[in-house]
Amino acid sequence: MRRTLNRRSFLRGAGSVAVALPFLEEMRAGRSWAAASLVPSRLITLSFGLGIPREQTELGFEGPLAPFAPFAEKLTFLSRLDMSQAHQYGSGTTHFKTGDVLFVGEPQKNQYTAAGPSIEQIMLKELHPGGSPTRISSASAGLWFTYRAPSRYVCHWNYDGSPGPAPERRPSRLFTTLFGEDGRGASVSAAGINWGLMPDAALSVRRSILDTVKVDYEFAVGARSYLGSASKEKLQVHLDGIRNIEKRLVPTEAALPGLGAPLCQGLSAPADPEGLPYEQQEPLTPQPEGVFRPHSAPLDHLYFLKAFELQAELFALGLRCDQFRFGSLLFTCKGGNLQFTGQHNAGELGTIDFDQETATDSIHNEIFHKGRLDAVAQYQHYCMTGLASALRAFDDSLFVEENGKTVLDNTLVVIGTEYGDNHNPTDVFHAIAGGGGHFKRGLIQSPANVIDFYDTLLRPYGISSGIDTRHALFKHAPTLMTDILF
Repeated sequence: MRRTLNRRSFLRGAGSVAVALPFLEEMRAGRSWAAASLVPSRLITLSFGLGIPREQTELGFEGPLAPFAPFAEKLTFLSRLDMSQAHQYGSGTTHFKTGDVLFVGEPQKNQYTAAGPSIEQIMLKELHPGGSPTRISSASAGLWFTYRAPSRYVCHWNYDGSPGPAPERRPSRLFTTLFGEDGRGASVSAAGINWGLMPDAALSVRRSILDTVKVDYEFAVGARSYLGSASKEKLQVHLDGIRNIEKRLVPTEAALPGLGAPLCQGLSAPADPEGLPYEQQEPLTPQPEGVFRPHSAPLDHLYFLKAFELQAELFALGLRCDQFRFGSLLFTCKGGNLQFTGQHNAGELGTIDFDQETATDSIHNEIFHKGRLDAVAQYQHYCMTGLASALRAFDDSLFVEENGKTVLDNTLVVIGTEYGDNHNPTDVFHAIAGGGGHFKRGLIQSPANVIDFYDTLLRPYGISSGIDTRHALFKHAPTLMTDILF
């Protein structure tokens, strides 16, 4: 008689270690390969700061969106979304106001409070009113490197408008959250060691998390296992991927100011004030006129990219193992007051020399405020390179799900930014990737309000109750965007 594995099966080790498994053939409940009803609904938002001018969006893969070309058949670009309600009703600077509207749609209540929930939280509550179906209800990660109002870096907003957890900056902590069964980021080592905070001296002798589940693994791939050869091979690739991530965690974090110091010195707390209430976080020190102080030390752009790629791979791991279904990944914060080092080759758009461009000022001020569109395209090509790495991680064809499609195919991934052309709240770029076959592909140039776009995204999932009333604050009549729906 054929035995069936539970969809959430684990290799278990000592202490709280639990290495979740991806979908294996032995987990199939029915005979139909197209059992789409068994695939969970998911929503992940990807975001970046400073916007893309409409004319550059409409260049498609010949402009800054070129890194998305491998996913052309799975993408929808929108170039004319309107976010004007942010300027009409919001408070604070442009970045605060549009930051609260991104993925929410309504104008903020104040610099610290959005009008209501972000779209992934709406899907979570509407599809699972009894609570999260997974161990981790939502995940949030990103390299933000700025404090001040949470709207600059938070994309998860609760129903009361309060910000969700600040994005996890350290890939090592995200790793620990995934493999610590209680989901609180506690130590997952049988010896009580938090591997994410191990000093350099211990790196060469530290054990892999996989060593703790060795007995379970050997049984799973052994002669007594009822896994087929294809599942055993997939399991090996899955565990090899986890080991590969482990090896890259500490070296990558060590190369980034603000992440590396606590990690390599074995300190017990991060250097940044993540634990403080948002409104009490230390503001930027006022500077004499004409003097620039960045929000972070200069960052090697390649290591920044590598750290985000690690976060994206960990997200993909969590999604394919059904550890969570909803979350947000932030590549750069709204406002983007960053300084990078090195050069990024943006193909036919040219090469941006960060050493020169941000030697005395930020990307925000030196490139965007000065309207240097060639440099804007090169910089956003760099940001799209980062976001495309997330799509690549989600689209791993080895780890297909019950319906024979990848995690990307089965997940609604919404890519968004804070404005169009340099603080202009019109012609705002967004994109859809994946989405379970519900959405048309290509470039959509018809104008629409961003809240209509968000509400339209939720309709194929049967979510309509109450969302129309979210337009009332700025007296906007709800409109379904039929041009993006099949």
